[in-house]
Amino acid sequence: MKKIIHFLPWTALLLVLIYVGYTQRNHKIGWVELSKVYDGFDLRKDLENKFIAFGTTQKQVLDSLELDTRMAGRKAKVNKAYLEEFEYKKANYFEQKAKFEDQVREVRASYDKQVMLQLRSLSKKFGNKNHYVFINGLDESGILLYASDETNITNDLLAFVNEEYKGIH
Repeated sequence: MKKIIHFLPWTALLLVLIYVGYTQRNHKIGWVELSKVYDGFDLRKDLENKFIAFGTTQKQVLDSLELDTRMAGRKAKVNKAYLEEFEYKKANYFEQKAKFEDQVREVRASYDKQVMLQLRSLSKKFGNKNHYVFINGLDESGILLYASDETNITNDLLAFVNEEYKGIH
């Protein structure tokens, strides 16, 4: 009877250790280089191309207004009768330039938001599919001070989000 009493605590301890070891093995933890995932995400690249096209179009319009304003300024120097036209065109140019700068900020913010929402959604899908309980992001803030290279899943996540994005489009 005494042998059974001594045996039970050791058996219970052994079972607890086996259970803890088993559950720890099944809880995967990984980390990603956020800038590499963000920069390599095809959606971000597509939106960046749209943003460049938008900016180019707007810049052409502003360049045209600026040229028109300069020409009106030259006319106004020669003939004061054109001064009112010059002032109007100058005011219009600066108004359009301010609108353009506002639009650029709004479009950039909208695109960044779309990218981050899609990355979060696809990262969650990746984590669930691959049984991760935790995926941390490494960036310049220094929140993640150290992680072994063995737990770096940056390339895996980047490949997954781009495959998923291509499947959506």
